[in-house]
Amino acid sequence: MYRYALEVMYNGVCFHGSQVQGELATVQRALDEALTVLLKQPMVTYGASRTDEGVHALCNFYHFDVETPIDFDLLYKLNAITSAGLSAKRLVAIAPDANVRFDAISRRYRYVLYRPKNPFRVERGLFYPRHGARLSSHTTVYS
Repeated sequence: MYRYALEVMYNGVCFHGSQVQGELATVQRALDEALTVLLKQPMVTYGASRTDEGVHALCNFYHFDVETPIDFDLLYKLNAITSAGLSAKRLVAIAPDANVRFDAISRRYRYVLYRPKNPFRVERGLFYPRHGARLSSHTTVYS
């Protein structure tokens, strides 16, 4: 068995979250379906973390297993058949017992708020006009 880690980025507006939820369009479902087509076998991916509907990811990882090593440009083909809201950035062979969720050594989240109102920040942050609110150190506020 060969295990691969796939680094992806996505626009959360295009998905109903990252984890499979029935027939809804999710990041994991899109990856599973695309990998099934490309690798010509049923594929299941496992994500490093979950995001809600509308939440973007600049970097997230999924791992999956195959019986034989991948010997073609999977990233090129994966990006060719997935939606514009999802991009496969990197594919790395990892140890057969490695797990992108449980073996992660860190995670980083960034929350984006903006004030004043700006139509070009819609879907890229939260309009939050209130001044003086106490915010997390992980929050970027655009004024």
